[in-house]
Amino acid sequence: MGYKHMIHNDYQFNKPFRDYVDRYAADHNITPEEALKRTEVQQAARYYTEV
Repeated sequence: MGYKHMIHNDYQFNKPFRDYVDRYAADHNITPEEALKRTEVQQAARYYTEV
């Protein structure tokens, strides 16, 4: 499973991360799909998925 698939899975099933991505996308006038490609969002994914 590649990292790209994992981040989409996190977006789908992790509500706090999804809220962050949606907020980031709205603030930057981009789609959530585009936001998931941004380095800042990918780094945040690590924070939101740490156990």
